[in-house]
Amino acid sequence: PSRESTYFLLDEIHVMKEWQLQLKYYIDAHAKCRFIISGSSKTLLYLDASESLAGRIRFLDVFPLTFREFLEFNNIDLSGMLPQKPDLEGFEDIEKAYHSIIEHKQSILYFLSQYFDTGGYPEWFKIRDMEQWYRTIVEDYFALILFKDIVSVFKVKDPILLEKMVRDIAAVSTNRFTYKGLSERLDIDRETLKLYLYYLQSSMMVFVADVFAPSKKA
Repeated sequence: PSRESTYFLLDEIHVMKEWQLQLKYYIDAHAKCRFIISGSSKTLLYLDASESLAGRIRFLDVFPLTFREFLEFNNIDLSGMLPQKPDLEGFEDIEKAYHSIIEHKQSILYFLSQYFDTGGYPEWFKIRDMEQWYRTIVEDYFALILFKDIVSVFKVKDPILLEKMVRDIAAVSTNRFTYKGLSERLDIDRETLKLYLYYLQSSMMVFVADVFAPSKKA
């Protein structure tokens, strides 16, 4: 018999009841098998596996396409335009790269705008219709992450307030905010605000970049 392991690829595994215990059984039995699991509910996967499969599982976050990958999906390959080991002292390689890329300037700028609008999701290339894409984002992704992921996993007491908070943050995306200002605008106490913000960050629905401000006393 072969000593090689058999690989099982299981998608949306979080919908299976007590999936982590079933995987733990095979792992602890030293069965000749390996499991590659995936699911749309990142928060639920982490929550279910963090205790039962501690030390037995490794997580890998899969993000949307980078802009370079997005260009490749649109048949623009930058690898042939950019030097592998650029000579930064003479600027010759930089000049060559500039002249190679400038020919595609308009296309690159067009796809950059498209990249921002679509978020770099590969599913865009199946749809390629902006109106339908916005419906997909709102109806599918937004509802899935907010209600099936965050609300159900963290037992959120006020889903309507959470949705209002998400829409408010999305409307001022990339802008600075303070907990005080946001709590007053949403009419919510700061502790609840911080808790809900933690839920959103845990599910990767929002990313918060703290602003460093040196102390005036220093």
